[in-house]
Amino acid sequence: MKKGIFAVVFVFIIVATSAAFSYRVLSESNAKAQELGFMGSTGWQWHNEASRLQIKYVEGDLPALRKVAQDKHYASLVTIDSEGIFRGFIFFDADCEPGSIITNAYDSRTASGEKQQVLHCLQGKLVSMKTWASAPNTVWEGKVGDYEFRVFLSEWDFTPLQRAYLKSTAQLI
Repeated sequence: MKKGIFAVVFVFIIVATSAAFSYRVLSESNAKAQELGFMGSTGWQWHNEASRLQIKYVEGDLPALRKVAQDKHYASLVTIDSEGIFRGFIFFDADCEPGSIITNAYDSRTASGEKQQVLHCLQGKLVSMKTWASAPNTVWEGKVGDYEFRVFLSEWDFTPLQRAYLKSTAQLI
């Protein structure tokens, strides 16, 4: 009789453990899929899943890298243009009216030469933009009104953007 109870308890423990593990795996898989489709965007795939860095290839365009913030309030995106300039965008998950902008209050008497930060409404979302002459290796951060971001670009691998740019400018001899 004790062997029967032991067997039932053992089977129950195995089934419960398997169910918990399966639930965790499915939850993580669903969260990753939602991250790839953040803010309704499509075509993204993992460039480096461990660091949550995504990449998107579009026929006829240079690729883009993106990372969704842990709090899911914004996504940071970096592209490279046909001149080799890196362009950064912060897309906030906040709807806006086309053409609207948000700026910080600016007092020219205390300005230290720092540019005023602005959020533009692009494709119905608030966006902050910046450019770099070479691959950024810095912390990009800002606060405009109630919108704040902090992106550790030094943790990003810009190799796919640089390779695509070099390939696009290569000429046969």
